[in-house]
Amino acid sequence: MVRSYARRHLGLQIPDDKARDVLLRLTMAARDAGFRDATSYVDHLFSCEGAEERDQVLASVLTVGETYFFRDLPLLESLEEIVLPEIVVRKRKDAHPVLRLWSAGCSTGEEPYTLAMIVHRFLSSHPGWDFSVLATDVNERALETARAGRYRPWSFRRPVPAPYEKYLAGENGRREVLPELRDKVVFRRLNLAEGDYPSPETENMDLLFCRNVLMYLDPDVRAAVLDRFHRCLADGGYLVTAAVEMAYVDATRWERVRFSKAILFRKNPARERTAAGVPSFRTSLLPLQGRLPLHPGNDLVLSAPKRQAASHREGAGQQEKEAPHVSSRFSGEDTGDLKPVPPVPKEIPKPRDISAQCPLLKPATGFRGDGGNVKTKDPDRPPEIPSAEDLRALVNQGELESALERATAALEQERSADDVLRRMVSVLVQALSNSGRRDDAVAFLERAASRSRLDPAYPMLKASLCCEAGDREGAIAAYRQALYLDSSLAAALLGLGTLFQASGNIERARRSWLKALEILEAREPEEDLAYGEGLSVGQARALLHHLLAGRE
Repeated sequence: MVRSYARRHLGLQIPDDKARDVLLRLTMAARDAGFRDATSYVDHLFSCEGAEERDQVLASVLTVGETYFFRDLPLLESLEEIVLPEIVVRKRKDAHPVLRLWSAGCSTGEEPYTLAMIVHRFLSSHPGWDFSVLATDVNERALETARAGRYRPWSFRRPVPAPYEKYLAGENGRREVLPELRDKVVFRRLNLAEGDYPSPETENMDLLFCRNVLMYLDPDVRAAVLDRFHRCLADGGYLVTAAVEMAYVDATRWERVRFSKAILFRKNPARERTAAGVPSFRTSLLPLQGRLPLHPGNDLVLSAPKRQAASHREGAGQQEKEAPHVSSRFSGEDTGDLKPVPPVPKEIPKPRDISAQCPLLKPATGFRGDGGNVKTKDPDRPPEIPSAEDLRALVNQGELESALERATAALEQERSADDVLRRMVSVLVQALSNSGRRDDAVAFLERAASRSRLDPAYPMLKASLCCEAGDREGAIAAYRQALYLDSSLAAALLGLGTLFQASGNIERARRSWLKALEILEAREPEEDLAYGEGLSVGQARALLHHLLAGRE
């Protein structure tokens, strides 16, 4: 009865291997509610007297509302450094520009409050801007906690970055979100499986967070939810999922955008018009081509983001020079006071389409540490080896050719350390591919790889580029080369299995996944998965169990 109802009305699937856990949680909930066992409690929930509490009880029992403040810091850094500035550029002509965010499956509210903190602080340098955060969940009990905005120490198990302490009050471990910030977040009960959306509250969103929710949904319901999310987002808006859920997002409708620390999905209407030309296997690829640490704890991008939509490339030279570049705001001193922007109506208004100009942040004019001035070259001295930050600064200023020249010169000198070289290659490959110059990206990658033929980082990056281009055989060959250099690369086995699955070779896919799982069983769950795009070992294990169970 519970299984059938959960699937039909909540969109939640209960696999056989999870049935015992669900029964245990139901039993505990029954005792808390004063019932002798799970059976009598279920009978009550499905009676007339228990109808009101049925959905919220089952939602809390069938899902794990695990959340805390500033979860996944690399993703949040990408949000503030790149995504928010891009949205500001896109909406700068609105007379009363408003950033609209949605946290779907918000649980007890730590995520939407974190987003509100980041956006409020970001907009302090953008006069005239406002924002709103819609937060929804099917569990009314969780929403009650969220609305109160009071949290225990467990919600802060990741230390709050110093600049954001000003949004919290309290002591002895218990802390409260300040009322000025709580007013910016609107909490609503919404069943994603049955809810009536898009609606005035949920349409025209700029950023939609839905993490660790899709994995619980029945496949058909999940597809319908993603379709609704697509319609809820404004053109150019972003969807954010958990790393283990990226495989669910249809690549023919969403543009996968890779940043140095995260992967997001952008709504691009032009993509739907050309979807027929996309190789079908790309819709099933696992998310293994983005944030790929060379070693645990060492972040490095080993793939390039997708080409931007045409609307973002028009006048590319001038556009890139004007685009804001914001350094990380998650550390260091912050002297700004909490100045709440004017509160928005609870219905979350849409910005009016009236032309107005909003000043943009100016990009840096030099490299980090040189006081903002580009150093003149000394003809008698060999050119300095650029850092990844140097190259990224040039790229952000629209000087891609200069960045390529400096990186090429560094390769010719053969004086750069391996880790410096990897970061240089990462930045250039990302920038070249993002500019539509995939051949140049591959050529530069191969030139760098020739210096370090025993480093698996480069074939892993090549596999990423091949996957992006729809070159299945090239990706398989690159993954195999990486495994030849390091047979313990579970991420390569995971990627190989996905490619085999997409080509219909299920047995070879299962062999690859089983081998990957065997490798990961000997590692700590909290450890980062090398080349795993931010996945932990524990998350990778869960994903492999899911794939091997045949539910992908």
